[in-house]
Amino acid sequence: ELRKQNGENVDLNQEPPPVTEASEWNWKAWIFELWVYVVPLSRRAPKIARWGPPTAFQICKDVTTALLLYDMFFFCGHFLMHKIPFLFRTLHKKHHINKESRAPEVVRLSLVEEVLEVGMSIVALNYLKCHPISRSIYNCIITFLLTELHCGFDFPWTPQNVIPGGFSTGSRRHHYHHRFGRHYYQKFFCHVDRIFGFFQKNDGSLLADSVKPIGDLPAELFVKSTSGGLEDQEQVVPVAGIQS
Repeated sequence: ELRKQNGENVDLNQEPPPVTEASEWNWKAWIFELWVYVVPLSRRAPKIARWGPPTAFQICKDVTTALLLYDMFFFCGHFLMHKIPFLFRTLHKKHHINKESRAPEVVRLSLVEEVLEVGMSIVALNYLKCHPISRSIYNCIITFLLTELHCGFDFPWTPQNVIPGGFSTGSRRHHYHHRFGRHYYQKFFCHVDRIFGFFQKNDGSLLADSVKPIGDLPAELFVKSTSGGLEDQEQVVPVAGIQS
């Protein structure tokens, strides 16, 4: 039985893709990390009290610029981890164990990678001298963005469908990165990836991007797409909502 979807005939009798098993919650890691976040609060309270109340503009400026600066730091480190085999094997391979990205992948990191990522955030916030309230809001936003990035779903309200111009990486592009291990080295944005050509192209232009939503295609079906960097290769991709 065939069904017409996005101009293609889709076979409804195809075998569904394998279901990714949920990862066991690593409660020991959370307990180990808890003191890192809680203990410094007692020392920081007097310093925080000396700050005056921020304006709405200051909060927006602090959070936006901190996210952009952190994303630039992450791009540099992430790119090197993928291009230098030793760094990938020792630092980043753990994060790419599963080809199908799910929310637990957010914390599936090596110890060195965790320290680097948290350190990048701290450096960005300190360099920009962000207000303590801005830092708290930044932490909430970055937690949401990290979870959305690895969730494996393409919702209408997620940043990739809300931020204009394809400026957000989002779950579709990051899912492509996890599956094929290339392109989309930025975490939250993709302007630097576009400048250097690290994205899937349809026609070779910097404005083209072949990672598109596929409408209401049922989750149990396969979709045909093209991938393979600059070369076009037709293959079957077993994920609804993400087309590479």
